[in-house]
Amino acid sequence: MDVEPPLGQFQHTLFTRDDVLKLVQTINDALKTSEERFLIDQNRVVVFDTFWPQLEIQLNKIRDQPEAKTAPRPEREVLEGVLEILRSQEQHIRKERDEKELARSLNEWFVSNLAETTGPNIGLRMYLAALKSSEKKFSDKARARQRSDRRRKNLRTLSLVRNRR
Repeated sequence: MDVEPPLGQFQHTLFTRDDVLKLVQTINDALKTSEERFLIDQNRVVVFDTFWPQLEIQLNKIRDQPEAKTAPRPEREVLEGVLEILRSQEQHIRKERDEKELARSLNEWFVSNLAETTGPNIGLRMYLAALKSSEKKFSDKARARQRSDRRRKNLRTLSLVRNRR
């Protein structure tokens, strides 16, 4: 049985004995984890088997009722919903792009300014060692050359700071 969105994205139970039993088991298991009163498996099956005929009658009555006719949503309302989703996705993508650019800018600032402001400390040496090891991951010679030049610049800055002391 296909259930159309939005309800189709959720779990659902059919009007069959096995599906309803699984639903009862799921509810019982949730009660176990929440430290509420629950039935042990043997008792749950006995109670279910006892009350299933009555429940089946009630479920069949519900199923046999005529379906309520729902008016289709106006096209404008559907389009507005789609537009809202698209705008949300665009904002999410823009936010990710801005965060990446900020991280890149902070990284560049860190590399160019940290040695000048903090002197030769273990954090800078660790950062430069990590930068050096990350070069091994890239095979592009131009990128490796750029990082090497940056590292040399950082090492020169580090040695200048040491010489000032």
